[in-house]
Amino acid sequence: MLCSPSTKKVKHYGRYYEGQLTDITELDIKKADGVNVQVNAGEAAKEFSLPEETLTSRKNLPPLFVDLRKRLPEKIHYIGASFGLGADLFQFWKEQKEHSCIVLKLLKTADIENTGNGPVGLLTSFYQCFKRQFLQSLPMHFRELDYKLVMSILDPKLNFSEGKPSVSEHDKVLLKFVISSFDLKRLEAYASHRKDYREVITLVPGFAKCYFEEKLPVTLSHLEPSVLLCMGLKLKDIEYIEGRMNIEEEILSLFRRVMVKIYRYLNVILN
Repeated sequence: MLCSPSTKKVKHYGRYYEGQLTDITELDIKKADGVNVQVNAGEAAKEFSLPEETLTSRKNLPPLFVDLRKRLPEKIHYIGASFGLGADLFQFWKEQKEHSCIVLKLLKTADIENTGNGPVGLLTSFYQCFKRQFLQSLPMHFRELDYKLVMSILDPKLNFSEGKPSVSEHDKVLLKFVISSFDLKRLEAYASHRKDYREVITLVPGFAKCYFEEKLPVTLSHLEPSVLLCMGLKLKDIEYIEGRMNIEEEILSLFRRVMVKIYRYLNVILN
């Protein structure tokens, strides 16, 4: 797949700040004509402080542009972008009715300690905090966001089939707060076609939050998490979801499959 020009630029920036475009290791670079090229932006700013500057002619000024192969990059941990969140930039900022969004890309630099906290490493705690707050805010502030956009943001893990899913003691306690033994019996009755879906609808927000936080490791198909999201976190009714998802399969059939899978998992974990 061909990269767009903007994607190429971001990759180029990343390679530069990771030190892939230069072998320079000295703090200053002496050009052949004797001009001392500053490579540290902070030092350059100290040397030429505008409030204290006296306007006189100068010699040996640093050049405005320098070949990146001859310039030592500053030590930074990540590059980022801030943009209006909406569906194709995330639909051109949703016709400018956007929510602010910041994305960060961690750079592979030698001075970052590998904490073992997953692919985003240093940013894991920030991401987890964002995800937790975003999930809590969905029923209130972000209900009208397109469900496909929300799914792209949350990017849930779909497959937990590698080995037997495990759950920590802490998460077991959390799940017992989410569902009582009476609730589990209600869920079992619905899974066995003995109750209507309205009898278990109050359980869905807790299930959805735990699932998207990966505290409910149940393997779901591609469409099933979207139904769980719309009913549990966006608090939408069946008619609304059918109109938005526009799929041949009935939403209630998908919903029942999700509830059956959750019931089977919880019945093993909590009993």
